[in-house]
Amino acid sequence: MSARLRLLGLMVRPRAAITMWTFLVIGLARHAGPTISADLVWATIALAASYAVAASMNDIADVQIDRTNGLRDASRPLATGAASVADIRWTAATAGVIAVAAALPLGASGLAVIGLCLAVDVAYSATPARLSRRWAIAPVALTVAYVALPYVLGIVVAHDHVCEEQRQVSSPYWHSNVVLPQAFPAVGLVAGQTPHAQAVLMNSPLKNPDGEEQVMLP
Repeated sequence: MSARLRLLGLMVRPRAAITMWTFLVIGLARHAGPTISADLVWATIALAASYAVAASMNDIADVQIDRTNGLRDASRPLATGAASVADIRWTAATAGVIAVAAALPLGASGLAVIGLCLAVDVAYSATPARLSRRWAIAPVALTVAYVALPYVLGIVVAHDHVCEEQRQVSSPYWHSNVVLPQAFPAVGLVAGQTPHAQAVLMNSPLKNPDGEEQVMLP
């Protein structure tokens, strides 16, 4: 059990996880200023766990490509043989449960955002969608999952720090005319960097469908 717990922590890869958390904090700061709260802690846990799901699913889907490209560092235990497919699937399932549980204190909006994160995580790597193999769609999916949705989650966290007259939490207006439109600027931040943004966010070389390495990032 301790080995699997260590594996779970290993799948939260710092570079991409910190990138996601940065957009979460930007969304929070934009709407509530620099604030530390219990909701921010729960959102951070939920976001990190959702990324562990994404990393686990991607490692399973791309294990042969990773081995071909020589990506056998400790952060990819499946490629190195340190973990089995069953271990990584357990990690993905456990991280998914943690993400949902951590989103519960954030209310329906927080659950919805984390649910969308998890849906994109699975669709990106798993069949039949496997968006990672659709070069026109994959960068857009990553932008939504790693930029727009964390930013929206930051807005959700911010609602506790905004006066009732401004936020109107119980009103559909808040969700349809404030939360979702505010995500659009975040999408544009990296949209122009595709497909290189895909490689950065997945913390891996840019790979074509045949597994040939095209760009090795530092």
